[in-house]
Amino acid sequence: MSEPRNRVGGFLGLSPAAVASFKKRWTSQERAIISTISILAFLTLWEAVVTFFKFLDPLFVSSPSLVLAAGRDMVVSGEIFRHAGVTLQNLTIGFILAAIVGNLAGVAMGRMKYFDYAGTPFVDALNSVPRIAFLPLIIIWFGIGIWSKVVLVFLGAIFPMLINAYEGVRGTDPKLIEAAKAYGATETDIFFKVVMHASIPFIVAGLRQGMGRALISVVVAEFFASNAGLGYLIQFSGATFRTGHLFVAVLVVALFGILATYGIRASEKRIAPWLHERHAD
Repeated sequence: MSEPRNRVGGFLGLSPAAVASFKKRWTSQERAIISTISILAFLTLWEAVVTFFKFLDPLFVSSPSLVLAAGRDMVVSGEIFRHAGVTLQNLTIGFILAAIVGNLAGVAMGRMKYFDYAGTPFVDALNSVPRIAFLPLIIIWFGIGIWSKVVLVFLGAIFPMLINAYEGVRGTDPKLIEAAKAYGATETDIFFKVVMHASIPFIVAGLRQGMGRALISVVVAEFFASNAGLGYLIQFSGATFRTGHLFVAVLVVALFGILATYGIRASEKRIAPWLHERHAD
């Protein structure tokens, strides 16, 4: 395998050390490079299709250049920052409350059978009902202010977190618990040093799933119960055929999700670095 690589390096006038360095750099950035190329190819194809196929009306399908122009106008006017700020506030409050309550409830149900017996019927029932079905009632109770959106985000995000935390606690290897007891560990030590360590991947998975549900919930809530926010902007832009503005709002929602996912992954690396070391091996 090394001879063809050496021949390629020699043909290009590169030393073996330079070829090895390039290969190492490519391997470390392979995902980012391929992802960037695929995105640029998609945007180029989209622009070309709208430009050359005249039967496609840009009013309905827009194009990357039109979306860029709309985004520039919205940045200059400050419109996008105003709506994004409203959505970010609704999303953050609802998600944090869901993370606290959901993970605490999931851990409690996983460790204490009476909590499990009492809570499981409610979790199964509420998790099977689309949260949007509660929106009319939520609007009656909380109006169209901030708390109606926060409550729907909370309801949308809590169950993935609760269920993942529950499964993480329940799925802890009994042999690990028995080994800890054999070495004289207390119940507190077992909970924090064995059960919670084993549950971290499940809790992180629940946070990531919950963020996706939270984004859906906040956009849907702002469709029907708001006069500001990215969900309202998407609904209003669609109704007024401002497709460029609509795509800008959708991209900002996607950006929120990407940044939140990276933040959760970064937190996992700090809290449980051994997981990433194991995956790297």
